[in-house]
Amino acid sequence: MGGLAGIVQYDTRDTIFTPASGLFAKATLRRFDERLGSSENFWRYGVKGFYFKSLVKKFTIGLRVEGEAVTKSNGDRIPFFANPFISMHDISAMRYQGEKMLLSEL
Repeated sequence: MGGLAGIVQYDTRDTIFTPASGLFAKATLRRFDERLGSSENFWRYGVKGFYFKSLVKKFTIGLRVEGEAVTKSNGDRIPFFANPFISMHDISAMRYQGEKMLLSEL
């Protein structure tokens, strides 16, 4: 698979390991194309956001929203491993997979 990607990222978390406040947001756009070394032509795009807010001294609430999708060009196919999948604690990787994925956690 050969492709080209553009990424925009914004981060105001107080720490990346155990944040108590702040926002993390990221948007990606990827193009896989035969002219770039790929065997198929398709787009993959996604957004994700994490928000943290400390409610009381040792209690922080976190919100996660994430979505991804792929679209193919006419006559092409999307390799199964390029489809978005739910990546969440206690769910096996690639168990829930498809052309569109949306998840949220609190």
